[in-house]
Amino acid sequence: MKETDVIKLIKKAFPLTGDDSYWEKDGIAMSVDSSIQGRHFLLDRENWIEEGIWNSVAGAITDVAAVGSNPKLIMASFCFPSRTDESVIKKAVKALSDVSKYFNLSVVGGDLSQTSSDIVFSISVIGFNAVGPGLSSAKKGDLIGVTGWIGSRPLGWYLAINKIEGYRDFVKQALKPCPNIKFPIMAARYASAMTDITDGIGFDLANICRKSNLKPNIFSEIPYSDSMKNIFSELNLDPEMFYKQGGDYEFLLTFEEKNKKKVKDIAKSLDLPFSIIGKMEKGNVPDWYGKGSEIVWR
Repeated sequence: MKETDVIKLIKKAFPLTGDDSYWEKDGIAMSVDSSIQGRHFLLDRENWIEEGIWNSVAGAITDVAAVGSNPKLIMASFCFPSRTDESVIKKAVKALSDVSKYFNLSVVGGDLSQTSSDIVFSISVIGFNAVGPGLSSAKKGDLIGVTGWIGSRPLGWYLAINKIEGYRDFVKQALKPCPNIKFPIMAARYASAMTDITDGIGFDLANICRKSNLKPNIFSEIPYSDSMKNIFSELNLDPEMFYKQGGDYEFLLTFEEKNKKKVKDIAKSLDLPFSIIGKMEKGNVPDWYGKGSEIVWR
């Protein structure tokens, strides 16, 4: 059963289920994200506890920020096997303290549980004063913009899991994400639709298009950094292998042409890479459209 099929099943049973987060106009926004041992963090890495918790927080906080809400509260669930050393638990609490301070969040509760084998970190983030815009309001002619360098975290994960040496700083940055949540909060007033792209740029763009009854006309290459270009060249890697995946804690939005300068100026003020890659209309649909890191249960 595919992830999208499970989501449809849940939304049919629970109509209030939101997009990636639940939110109310001018009200609350909330999301939850989990990091699973082996899938989201690697135990053989020196800072695996920190990376696991930061990834989980990043996944939830970008959902909340993408609806223009200011994240304020955090709840954490830690699940450890029975033979977990005390030092691991203390490091997890320290990592939670560090990430909450970084994003100016207050830890207000959570849960502790015991697993049979794998470690799981699950984080809920709650924000207030959500302004939207959500996924369903994109209009024909809107520009499509995206922040950051797409595929950087999947590339960092690839380097880490294959133990490829020589890219320590790149891997460290990729596996401990620090998303710029100021951008979506500031840009929300100018956007017709917005989402994070943790499920993959193609998958999340397809969600906006499907909910807005439009298709994208992509006229620009997917943006990636000089560092990424060098790694692709040195290791003979295909960039599509990475930007088709999920895991990037960046933002994709649609907006009217008249708001182009305002949106670009916001990104510039935050020293955040920003690229306009297309326009919302029936047009050129690339092969990565609709594809991402969808989970499949067999």
